[in-house]
Amino acid sequence: MKMMKFLSAFWNNLPKVFRFSLIVGLGLALVLAVFRFAFYIAYDDSAAPLAGKDVIHALWLGFRYDLRVVLIMISPLFVLGSIKWIGPFYSTIGRYVWSTLLTILFVGLGLFYVVDFGHYAYLGTRVDFTAMRFLENALISAQMVWETYPVIWITLGLVIAVVAFWCAVNRTLAWVGKQPDWQLRWWQKPIAGFSVFIIFLFGIHSKFSQYPLRWSDAQFSNNPFGPQLAYNPVHYFIDTMKNGGVTYNEKTTRKYYDVMADYLKVDHPDAQKLNYLREATPKAALGNRPNVVIVIVESLAYYKTSISGNPLN
Repeated sequence: MKMMKFLSAFWNNLPKVFRFSLIVGLGLALVLAVFRFAFYIAYDDSAAPLAGKDVIHALWLGFRYDLRVVLIMISPLFVLGSIKWIGPFYSTIGRYVWSTLLTILFVGLGLFYVVDFGHYAYLGTRVDFTAMRFLENALISAQMVWETYPVIWITLGLVIAVVAFWCAVNRTLAWVGKQPDWQLRWWQKPIAGFSVFIIFLFGIHSKFSQYPLRWSDAQFSNNPFGPQLAYNPVHYFIDTMKNGGVTYNEKTTRKYYDVMADYLKVDHPDAQKLNYLREATPKAALGNRPNVVIVIVESLAYYKTSISGNPLN
């Protein structure tokens, strides 16, 4: 009973925009939790399943990643929603602006998860910045997606989810809008607002330490599925963007060119042009054109080759 009174007092002493932000944030966090559970059910390897304690730890880390993404998504509403001329509870235009903006963000989130599920089914890893390479041949990639996945059913499901979200947002706006605004005294309002803001920032930081929660915190299990389950695809994609444009260091490449050219048996070494070309010619001409198909399957992991010095050989 005391808890109910406390929660009621806490709720009534929040500004309307904070109440609305809290409901939207919790709703989105719940949706992402459902997605994570669906990912676990769909992709956990029955031959080498993730241990129970690792599942719990991955879900806990995943919730924290999800919470950060959700808080960043609703941060514009949290910060700007109290301004009367654009607030969702002070003008009809403001209401439609925020409901539309939140729906657009939800569409982006839904598309990200659709791509992530398909990416994992195809390559066995969560979507990261390297997936942008598929846009280099967009038509070919689109054809592959159309021939591999149930695009129509996925689109229909996404449309239904977006419409449901739009309706839920507008119903919540109407419900919160009918409630009385916060009932604190004038000098209590900045204290309460600042306190909520600190809690908001802590949710984004997500750790009791100097450094915030990072993608590397997900590397906790010897089972490779553990980090995959913990990742939030939006979070992981953005984390990998910083290395997406990393290329070779020309100065270092020139420094070791002679060593590498000798190791690779380059036909005509040229340190100025950084030539690594090697030409292979047949030992004897063929009398006819053979019916041979060479299949190159993706790429070979370097650590699995004998030249890597891997002690596992």
